Amino acid sequence: MYSGYELSQESRTALLTHFPPTFERLIGHHITEKFGVPADSAEPEQPTTIEVVGRAVCPHRQVEALIVAINGSTERTSDAGKYHITWSLGPNTKPFHSNNIIDRAVLLDTPIPITVTPKVFTQPTANYLKGTL
Repeated sequence: MYSGYELSQESRTALLTHFPPTFERLIGHHITEKFGVPADSAEPEQPTTIEVVGRAVCPHRQVEALIVAINGSTERTSDAGKYHITWSLGPNTKPFHSNNIIDRAVLLDTPIPITVTPKVFTQPTANYLKGTL
């Protein structure tokens, strides 16, 4: 289980106009705050500001991620990782592989504001995506 922020459908749709998926499996579901949380954990606080500020693509690993700033910071406080959205994946790639490419991100000229809902996720991401792909 993990906690984080689920993208609104409006934000996901808007991001698709800016970033058509590079690879065949669109994910674009959430931003992780913390891994390994109990199901009865409190949801994270609603961010004051949340923006997509960069994009990373690795053709070799077939993974694409969008870098996110929450309240002005891309640094995830729970584990010193970077806030990001796993955007698209190739056939043999898992969402966690996006952690390996975010240091290659190119910053956007203009950040893109998005809306999210804080949430504790009690199922694997694939279960949440059923019916949306």
